[in-house]
Amino acid sequence: MMIPLVTLIFSAVAIVILLRAGRALQGTTLTGPWLWAILAMVAVGLSELVIVGPGRWQASATLVRYAAGVATLCPAVALLGARRPQHAAWQFVVATLYVILLVPAVQTQHHGGAAAALEAPWSWFVAGLIGLGLVCGLGTRYLPSAIALGLAQLVMLGPFLVGTAAFEHWLPARTVTTELGAGAGSLIGAGLLTLAAGLVRWRVSRKIPPTSAGGPALPISRIWLDFRDTFGTLWALRVQQRLNASAAMYQWPIVLRWDGFYDATGRDKLTRMPPELAAAVEHALRSLLWRFVSPQWIDERLNQ
Repeated sequence: MMIPLVTLIFSAVAIVILLRAGRALQGTTLTGPWLWAILAMVAVGLSELVIVGPGRWQASATLVRYAAGVATLCPAVALLGARRPQHAAWQFVVATLYVILLVPAVQTQHHGGAAAALEAPWSWFVAGLIGLGLVCGLGTRYLPSAIALGLAQLVMLGPFLVGTAAFEHWLPARTVTTELGAGAGSLIGAGLLTLAAGLVRWRVSRKIPPTSAGGPALPISRIWLDFRDTFGTLWALRVQQRLNASAAMYQWPIVLRWDGFYDATGRDKLTRMPPELAAAVEHALRSLLWRFVSPQWIDERLNQ
């Protein structure tokens, strides 16, 4: 009973952290991914209690643990649709994908399988979704959190990906059940998920300084860096490409790089812009970001 209780405690702590971090998401389209993260922690926390409780779920322990692990993939998938106006309807896509991912595991157990194992195509698909979360964190302030999340998902889902040779080498199902003990994967995963949530909360509480040796010097750069970190690499690359295309079209002597605005050569970081140019770039950036954040969200960062 110790593992279920500790897992529940870890999950409860992570939920509290996520609830507090949710305040920083006001004015954005990230409510969906945030809610999926909370639901995933609820699933992880309750999974072991359901298994040890009365009823037939004890015979389906692997399926319950797999269902909880797959729930942790949903926030990253929800992030892919975090753009107005489809950000609300996209949550139905995420829910449908979650159900689809459960189907092969349910079929395996229905046909007498000892574990909720996945065949090779499904294994690679789930592994790709794990990698998606890591990719979204690359180059952002939340990379440590993305790494902790990826490790948690590997611990929780690795034993079920028996169709992928790489996972069989790293996390064999027998290793989890015999050496770590039943439920230990969920416990370690919950701990790593709590660490990931804590790292997010810590980074949210640390404001981007208006000026520093390696930080932004322009207020408009704070908008870009906060958007980049909050929405992840995939959306940031899209916005960066669109803004640089506008700069080329209107012949602005600037280029947006990963860490802020530079002159047209891309060598010197800008510390100031002519007022007319700054107003034009700000208007272009607002036009690109209105699908993701509110005008108030942008104004808060301009006025820091």
